[in-house]
Parts: sequence; C-alpha cells; structure tokens
Amino acid sequence: MEEFNRALANVQRLLKDAGIHSYSVRTVGLKLLGSGGPYPIGHIRWHVPELFVRSDAGWLIATVTMGTRSGCYLVSVPGGTGLQTAREPEQVAHLILTPPPGGTS
Repeated sequence: MEEFNRALANVQRLLKDAGIHSYSVRTVGLKLLGSGGPYPIGHIRWHVPELFVRSDAGWLIATVTMGTRSGCYLVSVPGGTGLQTAREPEQVAHLILTPPPGGTS
C-alpha cells in the first residue's frame, strides 16, 4: 500500500502546483469477532487509497485510485468518458486539468 500512497502523493503535488485542491483518503476495514474471551479477535483489511479532487466550491472534479494488479492510475472525471487509465502522474494531472469536450469545468 505504501507504493500506492507515494504514487498518489506525486499526483497531489502536481495538482497543488496547478492550484487545485485534493486530499487522500485511506480506508481501513476492521472486523471484530467475539470469542468469549476478554479480548475480541480482529481482522484488518486495508483498502487502496483514493485521491479526491474538488473545486473551490466543493464540487467533485475527479477521483484517482490505483489498479491493484496493473499499478496504473485509474481516473474518474464526472462528465468525462468513464474510467480512464494513465501510467504517469503527469498524465493524470492532464486528464484532470483538461476540460471534457463540449463541457465546462
């Protein structure tokens, strides 16, 4: 997971340089099982981190995550052409900063 965190931090740095606000979310799933003893048994599952990009007004501009098998960036831009993939952080920033054809951002 640490390599995914670093990869998303690279994208976040590029977006910050362009004046775009983003934040990273790391989700942890915790399942507790009671065994009748004094302490429950737990299972932790770390989910792939996500990067959320928002406008100054708070609207969601894009969501970026990492493909667990491919290692590619997965970029979802509302109003775009669906889920897009990119190999480099610069490509991700370009997808986010370029308005969709016929739309406004």
